[in-house]
Amino acid sequence: MKKYQQTIQALAKKVQLSDMLNNDRHIRSFAFFVANFHYFGLNFTKSTLLHLYQRARVNQLLAIHDQECQMALKAVNTERWSGLLNQWKEPGVIATFHLGSYRLLNQWFMRQGIPFVLLVSQEVYSQQALLFNQIYQRLRPAGGGADFQLLVAEDRMVLKKLIDFLKKGYYVFIYADGDSGCLPKPKQQGTTEITFFERCLPVHHGLASISFLTKKPVYPVLVPRTDAEVPFLQIDEPIWPDQAASRNAYAQQCMQALFNFLEQQVRKRHWQWENWLIPPKWRENQYAEQKENAQLLNGDVLTTSLPYRTNRHCYLLDTKQLNSYVITETAYHVFVNALKSCYL
Repeated sequence: MKKYQQTIQALAKKVQLSDMLNNDRHIRSFAFFVANFHYFGLNFTKSTLLHLYQRARVNQLLAIHDQECQMALKAVNTERWSGLLNQWKEPGVIATFHLGSYRLLNQWFMRQGIPFVLLVSQEVYSQQALLFNQIYQRLRPAGGGADFQLLVAEDRMVLKKLIDFLKKGYYVFIYADGDSGCLPKPKQQGTTEITFFERCLPVHHGLASISFLTKKPVYPVLVPRTDAEVPFLQIDEPIWPDQAASRNAYAQQCMQALFNFLEQQVRKRHWQWENWLIPPKWRENQYAEQKENAQLLNGDVLTTSLPYRTNRHCYLLDTKQLNSYVITETAYHVFVNALKSCYL
């Protein structure tokens, strides 16, 4: 434990406040980090926002570190790990979020030799499938251990495949917050509306549908970090499908309960939810008409508007209205310099 703490504390010190806005990638991430906070009514001073962003980047670094650190699993209280299976006596849907040391959960299942399926996006599968299998080969018990499978969320047959695995005795592991950020998405098939930080938020409800169709429970679990950056388990009561309710009604109840669980933890540790950092892919090309720099510079613009760039354009993001306005390269650098003067 002591060696692990020394390691993560050394990593945390590498993320300096002065480096938070030193490249386009960080500036873009910071813009949406602030937009997310503004949208959900989390109002902080500029200095606090930058400090929270720094801690969010530390948390992201530590989550990546834990994926390949054999000491990380041992840092979590052993009794808490053992208590998981006392509550999860039959296979079901494990619902978690990209919070804290979220990668430790699937590693623990690998080490215990418990058969499970991990659902990931096509992008994550393309980038990390080999790494997941390498970790599995390293962690699985001697003699082979139980099976581990990766499934792609975009697969048109994924619902049937997940149900089949549950019937075979596998646990199904799903990130309830996906990997597309936390700003509201357009309403679409397969989503239900829940309340999150007092705002309406459409979320995918596939995991609830699987639970309803198979009569299997949903197991909410998180792995936050303490103030000393030590991971610990946080488990909520299992959610059992209400067969008296309709499929859609149960989906809404289930997803609301899961996001209530998430909100309770995020309010204690705002910086540990990784989705604050993710720019929503669906919104990148939804921008309004170009405006004159003079108009944009009126008032305290950097309180509500922040610059960012993609491979195609430079933008000014209105964090209140969630609109992105195209600006010139010259204007982008003007705003970046003003941003650094304002926040650093």
